[in-house]
Amino acid sequence: MKPMKTAPALLAALALTATLAACSGDSDTTSPGGTGGNPALSDTFDWSRASHGPAKTVSFAFSDELTTIAPEAGDLAMVPISATARELDSAKYCAVDVEYSYPDGVDALFEGSDITEDETRLRFASDADELGVTTYQEWRKAYADKLTEEQRGYGYGEDTVSKYVAETMAEREKWNEIRFQEALEGQATWEKLPDGQRVLGKDARPVSELDGSEEGVFFTDDLKTVTYVMRCTSDASDPDGDWIAARLAGGEWQFAEDASDAKFSNPYFASADIAVMKNGDLLITDAEVKGYETDSNGDWIAG
Repeated sequence: MKPMKTAPALLAALALTATLAACSGDSDTTSPGGTGGNPALSDTFDWSRASHGPAKTVSFAFSDELTTIAPEAGDLAMVPISATARELDSAKYCAVDVEYSYPDGVDALFEGSDITEDETRLRFASDADELGVTTYQEWRKAYADKLTEEQRGYGYGEDTVSKYVAETMAEREKWNEIRFQEALEGQATWEKLPDGQRVLGKDARPVSELDGSEEGVFFTDDLKTVTYVMRCTSDASDPDGDWIAARLAGGEWQFAEDASDAKFSNPYFASADIAVMKNGDLLITDAEVKGYETDSNGDWIAG
């Protein structure tokens, strides 16, 4: 992980200023974060509570107290800055525009996305975790040794054991090769997607396709604005809404049963469920900072 950033650009992106911290709610309305409580009265949401709103515009901020104890905050690559309702000509759907900042540029989200042959082959190898190996070559020896010991335990002679191990290893290696080639195909397909779909999922679409007729996630070319179209919510207890997150740089590959349907996924530092009412009011209905929470005094602690 990169060291904690203290550059002015990152501090601005995170909105870590005394002014914003002071706006996060007065002492009469503050309740413990991560456990619900009354909605905040200001327009700034700092994740110290699990709910917020209603508000016409929401600004997102992380307090100095949180970023001081959370080294992950120095590796943020996609940071929500503000949210504003977007007018739609629809009786069924509402929308919210979320502005994002990229402290190190959008490409920081894709750090580590090159598939390495040894690491990927090892991922598909049988019992790799159980065997405690770290390379594919180590797996070959360890798995062959495991098969050998198992067959000897059944009382088979050395010729029979050797034949069984050779045939089984050949079968497993063939299957691993198929999976590895599928993974390479998946990486190639993923790399051809626009940045918006690589970050937000294959179903996300350019904002030029937004017409208000269906739910979905829409993005500008520079990814600075992401529009979430969802069913209009009726109140804070209504489950309709969408999920936004402050994401970390880099990530890991996730492979479906068909490894060619692969995606590179970024871990998140903080997330929030956001909903929109027909009049443009925004509601945060749930939120968390991964690995951290506020105690009964409102102080941030590691969870």
